[in-house]
Amino acid sequence: MINVYYLFVDTKKSFEQYRKYMRFVFENRQKKIERYYFDHSKITSLFAGLLSAGIISESTGIPFDKIKFCESENGKPYVCDAKDYHFSLSHSGNCIAFAENTEPVGIDTEEIKDAKTDIAKKYFVNEEYEYIKNNQSPDKAFFEIWTKKEAYVKMTGEGILRGFDTFSTFESKIKDKFYTWQQGQYMFSVYSDDLTSDIVNIKEISETELLKKFDDFIFV
Repeated sequence: MINVYYLFVDTKKSFEQYRKYMRFVFENRQKKIERYYFDHSKITSLFAGLLSAGIISESTGIPFDKIKFCESENGKPYVCDAKDYHFSLSHSGNCIAFAENTEPVGIDTEEIKDAKTDIAKKYFVNEEYEYIKNNQSPDKAFFEIWTKKEAYVKMTGEGILRGFDTFSTFESKIKDKFYTWQQGQYMFSVYSDDLTSDIVNIKEISETELLKKFDDFIFV
């Protein structure tokens, strides 16, 4: 079963009201958050870390402060003490998405904006470019392909090292391993080699629901 959790955060608030939750995100993310200048960037990154910590802890039984990460040969992070547990994280705008599975998995979400056909022509393969150009909704088609490509390279662990023009999301061996959907102004795609549409469980989590996972551990 592939579980997907997504969250929309209110990025108009002050980061200071969330600072007490910094202790629950991993050290590298804490440093990343502090480097951001704008509160909306800090808040999004913090909630991405909290969503990861909360779900990983619940699924593996490892306490928040005991979760340790190792890296695969491609540099993809995994939980050191739970090698059969796989996860992927993505965020765009004020949306955060997290996927978990017993097999390698990748997820990507993107806010749907104007189709970047120049990027598609340069970095996508021709059949993907033609699909976007001839689609009745080129904006949605562009971000459908974009999220699929991101999800795939996140699953493999290659990330930006794998050029988007080196593979097609229409290839027979991978085209049926994507699960793509739209929620509001965001496009989501999940990829796993063992994916079938009947084993994807999608759940929206609210800010309040997520923060409750940590509130009992805060001592004021």
